[in-house]
Amino acid sequence: MRKLVVWMLLFAGVALGAAACASSGSSSMSAPPATNVTGTWSGTYVFEPSSAGNGLATVVLTQDGSNVKGNMNIQGPHRFAPAVINGVMSGNDIKVTGPDLTGWMKVNGNQMTGLINGILPARVTLTKQ
Repeated sequence: MRKLVVWMLLFAGVALGAAACASSGSSSMSAPPATNVTGTWSGTYVFEPSSAGNGLATVVLTQDGSNVKGNMNIQGPHRFAPAVINGVMSGNDIKVTGPDLTGWMKVNGNQMTGLINGILPARVTLTKQ
């Protein structure tokens, strides 16, 4: 009986160790880009709350592997200087960062939608031109 308990504890320890290694390896990996977003994207944004306004957005992107860079121009009720943005693609998702903004965009064919957090959060919908 004692041998059985020792073997069960040994097996449980190995199984837990293997699970920990597998989960730590997968959390640091990201999916390769599923699409290339290079080009001009234009569309609209709506602040949250919507009473804060809305407007037009144009983003010109370049992509090198999973790294995305670009310039974003905003037209609307508030004046914004053109922003340089950076992003990292994983699958169809882009994690967006800039000097004063962060957010996530999801690419679905020729459309990109997401939430960008700047002074206020804004829902963004862009179409590839």
